[in-house]
Amino acid sequence: MDIALEQALRRDYPALYGHYRENHFWCEDGWYPLLRALSQKLEIYAQEHGIRIYVHEVKQKFGTMRYYYGYDGVLPDRQKHALFQIVEEYENRSRRICEHCGLPGTLLVRDGYWYVAFPEHAKGGLTPAAFQKLQESPSPAKGGAPKGSSTAGRLPGTIT
Repeated sequence: MDIALEQALRRDYPALYGHYRENHFWCEDGWYPLLRALSQKLEIYAQEHGIRIYVHEVKQKFGTMRYYYGYDGVLPDRQKHALFQIVEEYENRSRRICEHCGLPGTLLVRDGYWYVAFPEHAKGGLTPAAFQKLQESPSPAKGGAPKGSSTAGRLPGTIT
């Protein structure tokens, strides 16, 4: 994420990000509005319940936002669950938001890398279903039989 956007999050939500001394936002700028909304919701929740929440890291993994946080003290199970639900809601939203531009996007895979992209930023990615189908299809490069040949009745490792 652009350093100016990171600094804005630290400045506007110091309770969550004030302890950051380094770059801990490992995602693109398109999720900035999503992060602002989540940060606002968490900061309000923390103030209403008298708890301190601090964020360790925010990153993209397998196409979705991962938001790693902690809190001071011991929380009742209902508060832990409520925090988890808030974060999970925004992580789930990230599955439909282009990480690059913030517009609605689709989960895609390219060269084993998962990401969410608006069509303009798709860069040749495939949907997970199409990627899986491609992975499962036999190909000569993967040791599969060339089209038109048959492997029926042959033992592995035999030459015909």
